[in-house]
Amino acid sequence: MSNRTTDHPCVTVDDADRQGAPSERWLRRVTRRHSIPSSDARHEHVIEGEPQRRIGVPLWVPSTTFGAIALALASLVSAVAEPGVARLHWWSPDGANFEAGVERAVGDGGFAEIARVRADGTGHVRYDDRDVTPRATYRYRLAVTENGATSWLGEVTLRVPEGSRLALAGFVPNPAVGKPRLAYTLPTAQRARIEVLDIAGRRVLERDLDSSPGEHVVAFDAKLGPGVYTLRLTQGTHSVTARATIVR
Repeated sequence: MSNRTTDHPCVTVDDADRQGAPSERWLRRVTRRHSIPSSDARHEHVIEGEPQRRIGVPLWVPSTTFGAIALALASLVSAVAEPGVARLHWWSPDGANFEAGVERAVGDGGFAEIARVRADGTGHVRYDDRDVTPRATYRYRLAVTENGATSWLGEVTLRVPEGSRLALAGFVPNPAVGKPRLAYTLPTAQRARIEVLDIAGRRVLERDLDSSPGEHVVAFDAKLGPGVYTLRLTQGTHSVTARATIVR
C-alpha cells in the first residue's frame, strides 16, 4: 500500500508507529485543521481468510463542537479472521475515555450494534466476535456519538475461513505392524479422547489426546494384540469412527 498525502486526516504508516499510535508531529498538524469533512474520510480494508495480516493505514475522523475542533480519533490497528472468530483491534489517543459501539453488517446487509466497548488505559480497544459462520463475510466499524452527531470509524471487511473438521484417519499405515501411529484432525482446542473397541464392541482402551487444533499424527503406544478394531474419536458433542487393523 503506497503512502499518500491528502487534505483529509488519513495518516500513513510514516505518520503512525507500528502499534497504531500517531506521531506527536501528526497530532499537532491535524489539530490545526478546522474544516475537514468526515464523510470523505471513510476507508474500507478487506481481508479474506489471511490470519495475522496487519492493517497498514489507520483511519482518523474529526468532529467539531461549537466552532472549535474536538477530535474523535480512532484507528484500526488489525483485523484477523480465524475459524470461529473475528478478532478486531482499534486504538484511540483518548485512552480510557474512548467509548464506542461495535457495529456489524452481514454481507451486504445493514449495520447493527453488537457490543459497547471502552478502551483500556493505553487506548487500545479489542473485540472478538465469536458469533460467526464459516465462509460468511462481515463488515465491522466503530460508532461514536458526540453532541448528537455520530461518526463511523475504522471500517473493515472480513471473510471467515472454514476451519478444520473433526476427522479420524485411524492407524497409519493400516494395517499396522507393531506399535501403530494414530492420525486425526481437531477443529478446536476442546478436550479430545480416543476409544478403541474390539470386534465385539467392548472398550479395550481409552485415553486423552493432544487437543490442539489441526492435524495430528502421534505414536499410539498401546498394548493391542493382532485383530480388527473400531476407533472412536470424541471432542465435545461430536464423534467420528474408523476401522483399524493390527497384524504381527
